[in-house]
Amino acid sequence: MPPTDKSRQTRQHILDCALALFREQGYQKTTLREIAAHADISLGLTYRYFGRKEELVAALYEKLTIQAAADIEHLPEGTLDER
Repeated sequence: MPPTDKSRQTRQHILDCALALFREQGYQKTTLREIAAHADISLGLTYRYFGRKEELVAALYEKLTIQAAADIEHLPEGTLDER
């Protein structure tokens, strides 16, 4: 069954909260429990979307890769000097 809009929003909210905490206190010091609390959701729901902290990082890298690819597609034609 494909994810619902609410499911996608919840997943994105968890990712956003994780990124904010990683920036504030670093990856090593951030726990899934803290991410859940920051997102104002249960730890169990957090585990439903991300079984381990490494999965959050993988999702963040995937998101950045997709954004970078989209940005590259919209670059004007020509060399750097020409742009």
